[in-house]
Amino acid sequence: MPENEQICLRCGSKMKVVGKKYVREEVELIPAKLVVKKYYSLTYGCKKCEKKNMPVFLHGFVPAPVLPHSLASASTAAWVIYQKYVNVTPLYRQEKDWERLGYVLSRTTMANWVIRCSEDYFSKLVSRLKEEMLKQKILHCDETYVKVLKERNVSSESKQYMWVYRTGKHSDRQIVIYDYNKSRSGGVPKAFLGDYDGYLHTDGYSGYNKLNKVTHCNCLAHVRRKFHEAIIVDSRRQHS
Repeated sequence: MPENEQICLRCGSKMKVVGKKYVREEVELIPAKLVVKKYYSLTYGCKKCEKKNMPVFLHGFVPAPVLPHSLASASTAAWVIYQKYVNVTPLYRQEKDWERLGYVLSRTTMANWVIRCSEDYFSKLVSRLKEEMLKQKILHCDETYVKVLKERNVSSESKQYMWVYRTGKHSDRQIVIYDYNKSRSGGVPKAFLGDYDGYLHTDGYSGYNKLNKVTHCNCLAHVRRKFHEAIIVDSRRQHS
């Protein structure tokens, strides 16, 4: 209450706070803002050696950048990657968001950030995940056609594939790894899984037969499909 209203209606004396009552709550959005950080390194010189014409200099420590020769900080690179792969926001749309914040950041630059982070940081994480994945008794594998735009040395008419490997539903370690490859050859999963000898759950694609150390587990949905197709063929024969 305004101070001039904190007056007792009975005696006219000044009142004091004696408690509080919950009324409601609301969520307030604080818009993002850009902060430019500039790093300086202090240079130290030895005056005594300088007088002897033998100057000695030392430079203060400066934290290494996330990406050499780049303006990217850890937070900006993480935000771009999060927006692209979690919120499914293409880089060209992110480009417009950065413009609204007052900074010109091209989609090409952001794409380079994603690639560099993948090579410098995430590749090591994926390798570690793969080590843990291959320790599991049950794995799943599948492949699907994807189209990559303007890929170097690849015809626009050719097909590329995204292979996916994951641990079983009841595994303590839920790991999913996507592996892009230009081929659908059975040599692709063989190269990825190596000497894995556990249970491998796949569809009926014959390429998986190159994995001769695993115990093959067929997909029940694909098995059911074959019975369904057989029923349709038989029904057509009966009516022909």
